Parts: sequence; structure tokens; C-alpha cells
Amino acid sequence: MSKGRIVADGHELKSNVLLNQFRSEPDVDLEALADILEAIAECGLADPSIQAIDVNPILINGNRPIAVDALVIKL
Repeated sequence: MSKGRIVADGHELKSNVLLNQFRSEPDVDLEALADILEAIAECGLADPSIQAIDVNPILINGNRPIAVDALVIKL
């Protein structure tokens, strides 16, 4: 999935309201979020033994995405 598609899909989410100014927090940088989602997808495609990748939460600090916790399940 391309970065442009990820950003476009982000605008279509029902929970998109949480990505916009919420509780006095600035808008989430969808470009930065797309970067980290694209990187996670590339990891999954690069290693066929990966069954699942769980990242929760992802924080966006300015335009810098930070994966706070992650779990990779391999065969």
C-alpha cells in the first residue's frame, strides 16, 4: 500500500475525528503516520516468516512517529 493511499484512507476513517485536533492536542501528522505504517508493511513483506505485527500505541511527536510497544509473531 502506498503512502498516498494510507493518507487518503486515514481521512476516510470513522475515527478520523481522533486524528484531528482532539482534547487540545494538535492534528496528527498523517504523513508521519503513513511513514511508520508503510515501514511496518515493508517489514512484513520482506520476511515471509512474519505472521503478524502488533504495534500499540504509536505516538506522533511533531512529525516523528514513535512505536511505544511492538510484537512480531513469526512462524
